[in-house]
Amino acid sequence: MKQSPFLEKKEKWLREVSDECHEFAKKIDLDFYVFQTPCDKYNPKLLLIGINPGGHKSYQKALEEKGYDKRPATDLGYEESMLVKKPKGEIEEGLKGCDVMRDRMKRVFCESNNLDILKDTVMMNMFYFNTDKSKDIYKIDAGIRKYCFNKTLEFIDIINPQNVLFLTSDSKILGSFGVKNITEKKKFIKQGILGDRTVYAIPHYASRLGAYFGEKSVKMGKSLSEILK
Repeated sequence: MKQSPFLEKKEKWLREVSDECHEFAKKIDLDFYVFQTPCDKYNPKLLLIGINPGGHKSYQKALEEKGYDKRPATDLGYEESMLVKKPKGEIEEGLKGCDVMRDRMKRVFCESNNLDILKDTVMMNMFYFNTDKSKDIYKIDAGIRKYCFNKTLEFIDIINPQNVLFLTSDSKILGSFGVKNITEKKKFIKQGILGDRTVYAIPHYASRLGAYFGEKSVKMGKSLSEILK
């Protein structure tokens, strides 16, 4: 796919998500966004898929803070990658923000593990609305969950990543998203089938499994470097 058709499909997708999620958000009063990084790379080395944006900010409050009537298609993510750089807003306001995520991701995705690919990684959520915990997405209307899941599947086809990696080891969540034949590939690494793609999953960076500490993070990183070709 040439760059221009990719950008056209991506922009159309962003507009559709902005419009439809605005309608959902007016009903459930939860803010929403999709990406933790810019999403303008076609065929990136890695598409990292998290479960949900954390927090519980109301949509009305978010609109008031930003001076919006609706969250626009241009504000569904970040201008810079949250995986590799602390955003200006966090620095100015003295916020920890995503410091923990960045620290733990860099323990795994680093040069010493032959996995220095965060700069060529796009990260998104499979569910777009703010929920404190991943299990809370099941408290949201099933139609909203289905919409988010279907649009995420659609975006995977649009961006055509070389590899797809889910940031959860919860087989129930992976299964509800459509991942089948889930097996343990390596320690902390699961493998499954999504459509015609082989996809992988690792624990969330805040999990209690210790996968992001010491020798465990080294082993997981080196195993991933052998898998993510």
